[in-house]
Amino acid sequence: MAETRDPSAAEDRRLADPAGLAADTRRAGRLLLVEPDSALRDTLAAGGYLEPRGLEALRIEFADRLCHPESARYVAPEEHVFRRRWQARGRWHFPAPLPGGTAGVERFYARAGFDPRAVVSCAERPGAAPAADHLGVMLHFAAACLESGAPGNDTPMPPRRPSEVARMRRSAIRERWPERAPESPDSGLRPASGLHRPGAEDVRGTGFPPPVLAEFTRAHLGIWVEEFCLLLTRDGGGEYLQALADAAFEAVEDIRHLCTGSARADAG
Repeated sequence: MAETRDPSAAEDRRLADPAGLAADTRRAGRLLLVEPDSALRDTLAAGGYLEPRGLEALRIEFADRLCHPESARYVAPEEHVFRRRWQARGRWHFPAPLPGGTAGVERFYARAGFDPRAVVSCAERPGAAPAADHLGVMLHFAAACLESGAPGNDTPMPPRRPSEVARMRRSAIRERWPERAPESPDSGLRPASGLHRPGAEDVRGTGFPPPVLAEFTRAHLGIWVEEFCLLLTRDGGGEYLQALADAAFEAVEDIRHLCTGSARADAG
């Protein structure tokens, strides 16, 4: 078992170095969008995530959890789908995507000139692309905004197990929202109408973090991210899924801390 890390120096480095934080955030997004390969498996092992299963088993895990809505183990990574989930007979159910359900995040992308179609993913159908509000795509957007900050070390930190403080915080989240879900399948986000496409904002020179990222964080990186990470690792999943959840969880916490002064989200 890997030793728990001292969070202070690493987190100070991540928050003080926009380029390094951007690299970490982009890596977290890629983990949710691209099936694992042998290089990733080795990297995770070096970070303390010792996964005994073979590569093919990990790829099946990736597909079952993140790509196939018909799978009993599926956890929807799209914000507007995840928020509308419901539970029946001990199983979580996720509705079909709504027309216009991603319009809210698309407005932010348009403001910053970000093209979600350029994000690399393991789409199973030729020409298909992940939804704009897929958490992996949103982390790529956040990384692009962070890259507009001051130059820094753009080498991502290796995956590492969270500190005991982070583990305790996650336990507190689990106790506060153990099985939190909307009361009915139709509650949750409502699709926004239309897509406003003003000229893309030049996020450079507008302060750091860019205002568009701060607004985006408050609007779309809420409590649902913690809940997604917790469900992703429910009922097993091994070290591989734990690494995915930890990377996403820490990236979002760092972005929140940078944008709002607090790693916690009290809504959303």
